[in-house]
This record gives sequence, C-alpha cells and structure tokens, in this order.
Amino acid sequence: YKAYLVGPGRRSLLGTLAPEGGRLALSRTLSVDALQRQGLWPVRQVDEEMVYAFQDAPPDWQDPVLRQCARRLPRHTLLRQGEGFVLAFPFDPARPFPIPALFCFAQMREGRLVFSFLSGGIPHIPRKTGHDMEDNRGKETIP
Repeated sequence: YKAYLVGPGRRSLLGTLAPEGGRLALSRTLSVDALQRQGLWPVRQVDEEMVYAFQDAPPDWQDPVLRQCARRLPRHTLLRQGEGFVLAFPFDPARPFPIPALFCFAQMREGRLVFSFLSGGIPHIPRKTGHDMEDNRGKETIP
C-alpha cells in the first residue's frame, strides 16, 4: 500500500505503508511551511492505494494490443472487482496517455484515469443507475 497526502493544490506520495504492531503504518513529520510550499496545506485527506508492479500485463489481459501497452504502463493501482478488475492511474496531462488503445474507455475520478475490465480483461464502461447518481453526487470514488 502507498499513502498519498491530498491538499488543495495537489496530491503527493507520502510513502509505503509497512507492517507494524499487527497493522500497516507510516509515520512522517512535515512542517506546515513545507506543506504550504508544496501546495498541500491545508491537508484535505490521506489516500491509500494498493499498488502492484506487473512484469508483463495485468491479470486476464489476453488481447495482444493491451499486452503490448502493459509493457509501458506507468505507476498504477489494481483493484479486483467481482470477476474483473479496475486499473487507476494518476492523471498528468504532461505525460503520455497510459493506454492509448482504450482512450474511449477512460473515466476521470478523483484526479485519476480509471479503466474497468470484465472477466477475461474485456474493457467496459460501468453504468450507473439513477439511484447511484443520487447517492454519489459530488462524492465519486473509485469502485
């Protein structure tokens, strides 16, 4: 797991959570002045993400075009979702798009590009019901 500090101007990596006393922990001391200079003050929240480094391709990717893209994937988060999975990438308009072949399937959530896949690595765009839209108004989270 990686921990990120979120402020009004940006999101910044704090570090990797490590086992300590039967739980995962991370301890950092940061001055308010340093946080202000980095655009992280006032602190809004701390995010944690499970991050996997893949040697080849995410599980279930059989498509040769996607497997080719996987060799160049930037840092990302993999979340299992039912029989499928979700890949999330920090969005940086100055960097190349992470999976060009799936541009139309990308969704922006919480400053990240999110791609959803069904079983077998088939890309798809999850549908939201009217009920989901009401419950999540202004509070979109990665599934």
